[in-house]
Amino acid sequence: AANPWTAPRPALASAMPVNSLNRLKILQNGLKYSVDLDESDTALSFYIDLIRYHGQWETVNSQSVKYALPGLYSNNTKGFLFVSKYAPIQLNDNSGDKEEISCPAVAEDDLNELMAFLTEEGMNAIFVVAPYEESAQQREQYNYLAKKITDNGFDYVNSNDLYREIGIDETRDFYNEDHPNIFGAEKYTAFLSQYIDRLYDLPDRRGDERYLKWEEGYDDWVEQSDEVKETVENLIKEYNAGIA
Repeated sequence: AANPWTAPRPALASAMPVNSLNRLKILQNGLKYSVDLDESDTALSFYIDLIRYHGQWETVNSQSVKYALPGLYSNNTKGFLFVSKYAPIQLNDNSGDKEEISCPAVAEDDLNELMAFLTEEGMNAIFVVAPYEESAQQREQYNYLAKKITDNGFDYVNSNDLYREIGIDETRDFYNEDHPNIFGAEKYTAFLSQYIDRLYDLPDRRGDERYLKWEEGYDDWVEQSDEVKETVENLIKEYNAGIA
């Protein structure tokens, strides 16, 4: 979620195996500290979650169980979800806002724990904020966290400061206020990959047999993205025709 302080925190466990004790612990703490939950957000709905996280109920079918059982499903697109939706949003330029406000203690504790783990293991990380409809309050929370991140020696970039350079178009590159659509995702991916390539000395894995699955995944990506692009383009045309 683009705004982790107001999102249901059990979603953090979505990528973990169902039989993981760490996942159980995250769910227990997540439910304890979650906000904006409603009557459908029961503990059971998070513990038994065939498609809950970043899924769409209309796609449920007999194969959905594979998402919940460890070892039965490999995502060729590395977790990217193709969404054939479109919505114009209002991007906000908060780059001049230098104020800081603290975030909830549980979020700060999670960040401190993660940075301590990375430091102990001698690992590097880059903390990023993807393009979305960022509010002034969220920016001031990010300012607070950014200082903690950089003070601990890690890199940080808020792409909302760079959406013009990235080429993000608020009139066509999103499907809701929190998520880019296929067009926005491609622009942001290109920006972030180039940024990381400039910042770090990464090995070239092309031609390495151990990574052939990534090439297959790319072929799958191209096929699916072409289909979704056509659908989203039609939605944009329909929207523009409706307001003309």
